[in-house]
Amino acid sequence: MMSTITSTTTIVITIRVRSRIITDTFMLKHHDLCTDENVVPQFRTSAEPKIHFSQPETPPFEPVLGHKNIPLRPPQVVKSVPRPAPPTAGAPTPNVAKPLKLMRKYRSRSLPIINYTSRANLLKQQLFPVRPCRAGQAVPERPVPHRRIRPSGNLPAPTPAAPILPPINLQSLKEIDLQEILKNPQLRHDILFDPQLQFRPNLDGDRGRRKKSVIERYWTEVEKECQQFFEPRIRSGVQQAKINRLPALLTTLRDILLSLLPVKDRAPVNEIMDLDLATQQFTRGSFDFVAMAHWLGEVFKSHCAPMRDQWVSEMISKFEDASTENSVGKLVQGLRSIFSILEAMKLDVANHQIRILRPVLIETAVEFERDYFNQLISHGKIDISDSLKWFCSNQEKKSQSTSGNDNNVDDYKSVLASSIIDLLSCRNMATEFPSTLAFDHTRLVLLRADVRQLVCVQLCIVLFKQLITSYEPAFEYRAASLQAANITKVQEEILAIVTDEHGNIKWTRNIRAIAIQLVKSVVNGPALSATQATKLPQPLIDFSYNWLIKQIQPNSDVYGLMEGKIFKEIINEVGQTISLKSPDAKISLDLKFGNNKQGFKQKKSDSEMTGISHRISTLMKFHWNVFGDLYLEFIQNQKQS
Repeated sequence: MMSTITSTTTIVITIRVRSRIITDTFMLKHHDLCTDENVVPQFRTSAEPKIHFSQPETPPFEPVLGHKNIPLRPPQVVKSVPRPAPPTAGAPTPNVAKPLKLMRKYRSRSLPIINYTSRANLLKQQLFPVRPCRAGQAVPERPVPHRRIRPSGNLPAPTPAAPILPPINLQSLKEIDLQEILKNPQLRHDILFDPQLQFRPNLDGDRGRRKKSVIERYWTEVEKECQQFFEPRIRSGVQQAKINRLPALLTTLRDILLSLLPVKDRAPVNEIMDLDLATQQFTRGSFDFVAMAHWLGEVFKSHCAPMRDQWVSEMISKFEDASTENSVGKLVQGLRSIFSILEAMKLDVANHQIRILRPVLIETAVEFERDYFNQLISHGKIDISDSLKWFCSNQEKKSQSTSGNDNNVDDYKSVLASSIIDLLSCRNMATEFPSTLAFDHTRLVLLRADVRQLVCVQLCIVLFKQLITSYEPAFEYRAASLQAANITKVQEEILAIVTDEHGNIKWTRNIRAIAIQLVKSVVNGPALSATQATKLPQPLIDFSYNWLIKQIQPNSDVYGLMEGKIFKEIINEVGQTISLKSPDAKISLDLKFGNNKQGFKQKKSDSEMTGISHRISTLMKFHWNVFGDLYLEFIQNQKQS
């Protein structure tokens, strides 16, 4: 500090400088922990609920002076302070703050207001620091950089630093807490339609590969720290180990364990897991991982499901082998097993809570979702005008095609059912779904894929019947080949061809194999074995391939006719459920117990169509109970206007 500043000014500036320094230091650490590179395992449901994390809009650390959410600013100069009189000749110079304007410049230049949520500003401050000015020195108008950053060009991006926290931590497990489940509208919506909904780690796709990369980088750094424990200089106490992530690892382990255990069992955890003592043992290389593993094994076996006991025993064995073999690899494997077991415990608890709460969640689903969307609409956070116009236009089309104009509630439900079914067309592909179906996007995409599969299978059966009819040597077994049992067998063979090892359906790339299989079924007949070698007529294979490659495309006329035929059958089945005079609450029972009034006496193709119809009917009923009043109100307003 300048010697010409008064003691009062020095105290104020010192406090504010320290508060800003503390805040800057804390926020830098917080930013490092919250960057996108510190990806933690997410969890997904069967419908892939999407859950997002966002960075805080304001610094989570309060300044020392206690002004929450108020950014620190340079001190304002009080105009009422009198300027000291100039000293007389020979008189000692008083210790006063003469250059007040200089003090303001020094203050504003040394402590700029930083946007805490911007990493670019932090980087800019590190690369282009502001130089403090001495007394009597002019303040530069702009900070002078000590080095310049040139464009990287084709240079590869640097590898991000490994995170400090373990990939499995309290934040990553928070989204499956009971409170998060109860206030997650997407999750509560998905529970209605999936009786077997369960949480599981999600490491699929590109996002999953990025997560795996971050996870491997973290455990690689942990392995480097653990490698020091096997060095003679560390073991003999000549040198201390340099640790960075192990204390945070142990802290995270303790916090997760405390969140999973009952209150009565938490006291021993706090007593045994002394973090200060463990940190000292880490630096000296004397931490007993084997003893920790045995103690954790007892805790896990007393609170985990019995099916996890073998997993716990394997975890203990890894630590014992690491100690006897001096293997840092097995030591890290043991640490990874601990967090995997903790994650499994959390998942078991969450899945058990869903099973117990599912009846209650279903009974309150309509009221919860209706209130949720009403709040979004009232606060202007969602606009459902597209959905209202979508329903109204479909209702007008149906009114023009029918003679009656007096529509009752069942008629409006029928309009909604046909409108939802139209969204499943591959021939007239919908580019986007109505906003009121925001929670059903994945569900509608899956239904569309199931409808396409049903259409393609029926097209293959049409081709099979045509081949068996025109193939003259099949005269003797033609009737047997056209029986329902053999048709079902042909369908199963087709689905086995187009389904890969991951359960994905691929039609276009398997057209040649389908054509060969259909011709084989025609030539061999139902009595011969499918593996029996028979020379197949090549012209028949070429005809089947050319027909399928054309007609299996959604833009073909044959595909459109088959899709329309299936849609009519689905609408008829859904209409039967609409005509049932049941109260709105009946949907809860249907969802809860999975009632299917159509039964299971149909053949396979009919049962698949019945399953699709039942899913559409369930979706339609719930959607009407939530948004039906808004649709009716909009139609009435349109009629009055």
